[in-house]
Amino acid sequence: MFNMKKTISLLVLFLLPLIFVKPAFAIVDLEQAPKNIQLSPQNTGTTKLQIANPNIKPLSTAKPSKKQFNYENINQHQNKIKQGLQARYAYLYNISIQLQERIAARADAGEDMTKANNKLEEINQYLKDYLEDINNFENKIGEILTSETPGKIMPELRIAVKAVRTDLNAMRKILSDTVKLLITKEE
Repeated sequence: MFNMKKTISLLVLFLLPLIFVKPAFAIVDLEQAPKNIQLSPQNTGTTKLQIANPNIKPLSTAKPSKKQFNYENINQHQNKIKQGLQARYAYLYNISIQLQERIAARADAGEDMTKANNKLEEINQYLKDYLEDINNFENKIGEILTSETPGKIMPELRIAVKAVRTDLNAMRKILSDTVKLLITKEE
């Protein structure tokens, strides 16, 4: 009885890790399997097996330089920041369009919407400022990616991002005030 438990526990101990190991020679995807196999004779009289698969690229042992790696990270990071800012701008812009339509509909119904309309018109300046500031942000990114010393340009980039965020916050405030004016008109 004791030997049986000991034997089973040893089998489990040694065989359990083998369950999770994937054989190195197994082909996972049949599309990655070699498509053309050719035999080519060499000058020595022997034949050499060549496997031609256009999807497989030779392994490169050269690592990217630290500078190149940093530029790739900077580019990825700035793309995330830029996408976030552009998504927020699109969101606020869509809200402003909806508010314009709502103001126009209520004005057609005979309500006095001059205060709300005037408040919403204030957003146009911030829309222009946003476009200038996002262009400035993109220019700073271009300077960083081409500069030998990107660390010196980073404070300017932070200022550019802060300017874009300030424009977006001002747009949000104007939209919020416009909604408040529309709500007070309903009551």
